Amino acid sequence: TLKHGMSTSDNNRFLRQWFEVASGNLSVDSEDAAAANASGRRWFPFCKGGGARRWFGNADYVVNWKDDGAEIKAETNRKYPYLKGNLGFVIGAEDYYFREATTWSSISSAAAAFRFLPTGFIICNKGQTLYPSDGISSDYLLGALNCTVVPLFLEALSPTIGYELGYVKQI
Repeated sequence: TLKHGMSTSDNNRFLRQWFEVASGNLSVDSEDAAAANASGRRWFPFCKGGGARRWFGNADYVVNWKDDGAEIKAETNRKYPYLKGNLGFVIGAEDYYFREATTWSSISSAAAAFRFLPTGFIICNKGQTLYPSDGISSDYLLGALNCTVVPLFLEALSPTIGYELGYVKQI
């Protein structure tokens, strides 16, 4: 399953780098929304995309997702009243937050680089994600996507610097 995540609608307000927040207010091991809410914490790891890194990395940001993202959802409703509370367009794939995945940056001038995303992360609209089906290993997907042939396929499918979900799905 391929997904893109959330746009915070105000990164200056809702995002921080991990070292900017008190460790007592940071949760790095929530396995699902219920565990995140039960933690009482405000800040959670945020997969924002970033530079081309293979295998692992770009885990620099945290997002304010206290109380299931109540502040972000309120701001999204304020900014986009025409959505009439249907926030899935801006806060995408919420059911997939905190799950283990494979991720990559949707825009890169370098070859596509796929990374492991451990449990506990919320996904961004620029950090595209691939969730393995039952019985398929994340390690297997990561190895297959980082092989030397995949960048050639992506270059043929996308003549720009964008590696959107649809191109990876075609592979």
